[in-house]
Amino acid sequence: MNNVDDFSINKNISINIQNVGLEKEKILIIDNFLNNPKLLVNMAAHQPFIPYHTQYPGVKSLAPVEYTRQLFGTVVPIIKKHYQLPQQCTIEHTKCLFSLITHKEDDLNLFQRAPHRDSSYEYQFAILLYLCGPEHGGTSFYRHNLTHFETITRARSATYDQTYDDDVKQHGEPEPRYQLDSDRRYSKIGEINACFNRLVIYRSCLLHSPYINLQKSIDTNPHTGRLTLNSFLAFM
Repeated sequence: MNNVDDFSINKNISINIQNVGLEKEKILIIDNFLNNPKLLVNMAAHQPFIPYHTQYPGVKSLAPVEYTRQLFGTVVPIIKKHYQLPQQCTIEHTKCLFSLITHKEDDLNLFQRAPHRDSSYEYQFAILLYLCGPEHGGTSFYRHNLTHFETITRARSATYDQTYDDDVKQHGEPEPRYQLDSDRRYSKIGEINACFNRLVIYRSCLLHSPYINLQKSIDTNPHTGRLTLNSFLAFM
């Protein structure tokens, strides 16, 4: 049985801040996050992965409960401080999930071919731990060219969705491919490179997409594929 120390977090972490786009959206980057990250990779390699939902182009598996507890205990005060949230607020979080990209480009559905937001709620945050190296690309962030939106908040959601749908009706669906760079619909505004044991935090309403290596990242093996740990926190 794993103990608390197996998933301990580095007590000397430092936080780097990157602001992206015209909206200067803040992204937090913490390197060397865990003391023993390879343990999680080994655990992932010995448990089943299943398709999660139509939004993610791959498979997922549940992360250890103790890691989840320590993660949220660490990042809640960090998020409150850097995003200037009230100290007293209700916190809702999802389970942490191992994630592996497994879909080839021809298998991508319409949602998976374009940058997306995880939620339009302004105070929900994505928390991404890379358990893979820089050979797997990273995560990119985008501006929608027709609306000029970089964050799709609740106030913008209807306008963005309608504009996107109208554009698809007029010009056709995007080709079945991962969004890697700028195109007619989206401009790339920033990128966070994958780095083993790097934690990245950003608002879920920020348009983003996995920036993958097409030759290496489509892989079902946690030791060689684009393995990440993904979770969300919402402050109500």
